[in-house]
Amino acid sequence: MANLLNNDEEVIKTLRQENEKFRDDEKDHEDLAKQLAKLNKRKNLLPEEALAVKKLHKEKLILKDSLARMIRQFKTKKG
Repeated sequence: MANLLNNDEEVIKTLRQENEKFRDDEKDHEDLAKQLAKLNKRKNLLPEEALAVKKLHKEKLILKDSLARMIRQFKTKKG
């Protein structure tokens, strides 16, 4: 299990260095996480803010899926 984790860390490190889309998606994912954290600290959200939270969650999941896909593709290519 530790080898798999280390392998994933190496793959991510390589993708960060070599793949601009990976870097961009990772940064966008992090930015969305920060926005969500900020909104989730508030006790009472306005209806439009609650809708924004749902939209941000969806966008964050799409980016997470994109990052995971790039990791899988890289691992498949490298064997």
